[in-house]
Amino acid sequence: MTPAIRALPALAACLGLAACSSTTEPAMTGAITASPVSTYTETLPGAAELVTGSRWLLMDDILRECTVYFTPPEPEQVPYEARLGACSHEMIHVAGWRTAGETVDLFNANGEVIGRLTAETTELFRGKLTVLSGNQVDATLRRL
Repeated sequence: MTPAIRALPALAACLGLAACSSTTEPAMTGAITASPVSTYTETLPGAAELVTGSRWLLMDDILRECTVYFTPPEPEQVPYEARLGACSHEMIHVAGWRTAGETVDLFNANGEVIGRLTAETTELFRGKLTVLSGNQVDATLRRL
């Protein structure tokens, strides 16, 4: 039972969206499937410990990029809020995040999963991202 995202106020106002109900299960957009298996041999801390409070660069396979800050978790808010810095237009819809093990899921303001990336090292995640146009691309998330 996963509560849906609480939309960023500015993004929600810009898009005319309201926050989702806390009983709504986030839907997957496109066909995002499991991320590639990690080849990193050390034991990694959970993804939440890796990304929280840090600035990261989200980049797709054609070098569109977005600076993302993963806000510290609020107990009653899952997925957690993601704040954006300089961003390619195709990535401005990233609004939230949630982790499971070594995986980070990215959400839009509607609570839909738009990305799933798995840790390869403590500094790098790889996976898939559905960009604003609806296309699914290979993506990396690298600590700045």
